[in-house]
Amino acid sequence: MTKNSLSMEKNNQIKHQIDKWLLPKVENKNQKKPILQLAERVLQNYKKKTGNLNPPINLNDLGECLDIKAKQILLSKNISSSALLIPIEGGFKIELKNEDKLHHNYRTRYSCAHEMAHTFFYKMEDGSVPFRAVPSGSDYEESLCDIAAAELLMPKEVFETASDKIITKYGNSLNALIKLKETFKTSLQSISIKAINNGWEDYLIAKWNPILDNKTIIRFEKEWEFSKKVKITMPKKVYKTEPIFEIFEEMWNRPGEKISKYNYEKDFYPEGINTKVMLLNDGYLTKLSFLIMVPIGEYLKALQYSDLSNEHSKEEILLNFIFEKKASKRQKLTVTKEKKDLVDFM
Repeated sequence: MTKNSLSMEKNNQIKHQIDKWLLPKVENKNQKKPILQLAERVLQNYKKKTGNLNPPINLNDLGECLDIKAKQILLSKNISSSALLIPIEGGFKIELKNEDKLHHNYRTRYSCAHEMAHTFFYKMEDGSVPFRAVPSGSDYEESLCDIAAAELLMPKEVFETASDKIITKYGNSLNALIKLKETFKTSLQSISIKAINNGWEDYLIAKWNPILDNKTIIRFEKEWEFSKKVKITMPKKVYKTEPIFEIFEEMWNRPGEKISKYNYEKDFYPEGINTKVMLLNDGYLTKLSFLIMVPIGEYLKALQYSDLSNEHSKEEILLNFIFEKKASKRQKLTVTKEKKDLVDFM
């Protein structure tokens, strides 16, 4: 799941080969993406085998439902990456990094599903050792495997049903996001992407980590963020006196409502924007991190954008809670007309 060093030209060549390989493997060529159709076919096999798609998906059963089966799924201390797909006679062996108990049921499960998705790019003849059908190492294949892994662990209809039930009880909150993570037993990052693409598109969700020097926070660094509707991003780092730093520092000192053994959630209202922040520590001081969820529409209104559908579409907006008021196109036209009228009057 790491970025590769292939040239853009080489990546494009491999992309063409991948698309050419995948298309004949699906029936509805003009419907969903082929990679999703392949994942759904595996899930259909899984449902026949187990009788349901109830979360969490059992990885051993899932491996048996692949076109080329994952015959062994093992924990290993001898691999440097999070997971490794190894072709063996008649199928695959998947080795998963033997991490601490904190990640075993969540991030490691996602890594396993990601490796299962890589099996879609192999072929096998007469039960022999599988071999690559297309060249490996492209960003395109990695992105397709992320899409497939999310569907394998969080089938769309099952996710939507679970999400509706949890939101009914907890609202659109970071607590609801954590409940979904616990339900599907996958990484917080993959749950956030799935949520953004399935009903949470009005929000930006990001994870931040504190950087300490002698137990004093000197800055916060963004680990990841997701949004869908507009080109909007938070800064990569924030320092003292910046609004985001102050929000996290306040959360650190007065963490708010305890929602589970180690997690706390609190609402902040910069410029009246209902911004949700969660302190995550997972029982380890060194694992402290912060989640933030910002309603994009409210943020754009605070910037005085009047046309939320088009006005911001061609620019990337920095979400930093520094509100230097920006006149919208409509406002600028009004100001221009007033000046013209004044000139005409004089």
